[in-house]
Amino acid sequence: MWRYAVQKLILAIPTVLAVVAFVFVSIRLVPGDPAVIMAGDFADAATLDRMREEWGLNRPLPVQFGVFVGNLVQGDLGNSIRSRQPVLRELGSRLQVTFTLALGSILVTLLIGLVAGIASAVRPYTVVDYTSTVVSLLGVSMPIFWSGLILIVIFSLYLDWFPTGGVGTWKHYVLPSVSLGVFSAGVVARQTRSAMLESLATDFVRTARSKGLPPHQVVLKHAFKASLIPIITITGLQFGRMLAGAILTETVFNLPGLGSYLVTAIAQRDYPVIQGIVMVFALTFTLVNLVTDLLYPLVNPQVNQ
Repeated sequence: MWRYAVQKLILAIPTVLAVVAFVFVSIRLVPGDPAVIMAGDFADAATLDRMREEWGLNRPLPVQFGVFVGNLVQGDLGNSIRSRQPVLRELGSRLQVTFTLALGSILVTLLIGLVAGIASAVRPYTVVDYTSTVVSLLGVSMPIFWSGLILIVIFSLYLDWFPTGGVGTWKHYVLPSVSLGVFSAGVVARQTRSAMLESLATDFVRTARSKGLPPHQVVLKHAFKASLIPIITITGLQFGRMLAGAILTETVFNLPGLGSYLVTAIAQRDYPVIQGIVMVFALTFTLVNLVTDLLYPLVNPQVNQ
């Protein structure tokens, strides 16, 4: 298994570099000059030329990319154009916020998605099933920024249960995690229902029922276990959506994470920061996919890696 993991990581390197290269070129094609943004609209030409030379912005794109890759191999993501601080240091202080939000969102997704999906499969075409379907569709259709604002109005302004934003205690992460988690819970619920219905109709589940096993044991130990592979797959895919959703969630709840920092960096054309954040997101998604692949043989030893 370790050999398989190493092979996957090695194969992921070209993918990550391709993503970073695409972003590297794309952000430089967007109108806006970092030198003008930093120096101001009334800066003279000499000042702008000096700033472009200082940050290497006057070099051809292939040369800039070569310098970036060379520094990347040495573990250096460069310095932020805005703060002039190392990008690694800038991102390090925000990683904890984003990954705490991601962890809370995954827990919300699994809690709502699995419970709703299993309940729908056990009682298909009933009020429970129809209610779960409606809730799932609402979760998938509801924009993250809208659900975040609704949660703030209800649970922060009216009930005063949780803070409206910022960081500090675990309470600051409850509403953002729910807002982002509900975004993916509907997809997990529908996939869980579909996989469970298929498992409940198999012969080995019928055999378990004929043996007189308790209903909860038949559902959880046999049918649910047989449905884990598609559930794990869809959960891993939803993590990628969460990384994108974190940008809106952190902005709405004023969380100082990578998502909100990316928005600021794009507005200021802070190229090194944008490239660093995209690389973190790409690596994280790659690692999540790797963990998903490694979970398959643990769930079902018959899966051939």
